[in-house]
Amino acid sequence: SEKIQPQINAKADANRSGTVDKDESISTHLR
Repeated sequence: SEKIQPQINAKADANRSGTVDKDESISTHLR
């Protein structure tokens, strides 16, 4: 799971840009 953490952080940064909603991107990533 440690390897997944950096990916989640990267997703969060992309979400902050306003590309995709945080919840939507994170849920999709977890799934």
